[in-house]
Amino acid sequence: MSSDLIIQQDGRILRVQFNRTADNGVSDSMAAALSSAVLQAHETSDLVVLSSTGPDFCTGRVRDAGSPPAPEAYARRP
Repeated sequence: MSSDLIIQQDGRILRVQFNRTADNGVSDSMAAALSSAVLQAHETSDLVVLSSTGPDFCTGRVRDAGSPPAPEAYARRP
């Protein structure tokens, strides 16, 4: 887990906090960790709470994150 994304299980509540205080932009590794946490949340959680540090909740994808993700990254999964 990256310190840019803090994931904590609190009983049946999964808390996910964006922790890039400058802008809370999402890097590819943060997106992968978030996706994994949300896809598995039904196993341990009744509620997922998204929050952030800093003045912005999320400004989108980090500009210097490299090339855009492959279209398969946006495919809906069961």
